[in-house]
Amino acid sequence: MTPTKPHIQGVAIGLSITLVACTAAHRAAAPLDVDRLCRAIGHIESGNRNLKPRWDVNGVATGVYQFHLPRWLELGGTRANFGKASVALQTKLLRAALAKRKCTTFEQVARWHNGAGKAHYKYAEKLEATYKGIK
Repeated sequence: MTPTKPHIQGVAIGLSITLVACTAAHRAAAPLDVDRLCRAIGHIESGNRNLKPRWDVNGVATGVYQFHLPRWLELGGTRANFGKASVALQTKLLRAALAKRKCTTFEQVARWHNGAGKAHYKYAEKLEATYKGIK
């Protein structure tokens, strides 16, 4: 047997153990605090102001969290209250969606809220910094 074969086998075993440990640790992470996430998202999207419907790069967005109509409907809002809902209702729907997802990373939240394009990485960084500044 050549000396490299046991070495290569040892590396492969070491990598699989490391990957299993990382995956298990990731699964065990506690979800992020939903109330703080709502406040952080609101701060980033609107300065926590209930903005009237306005056009952005992807269509009309509205409210504290700058929802678009498809997301608003997905959360349980209606066409009739899109752009007219109270801050309390917007927050209730966002809280329920975030609690259901049990996100453990800011990247997961950013990908869900802002889409999976490259911009979600910067959004995740901004969200984390904002979240950590909220008590």
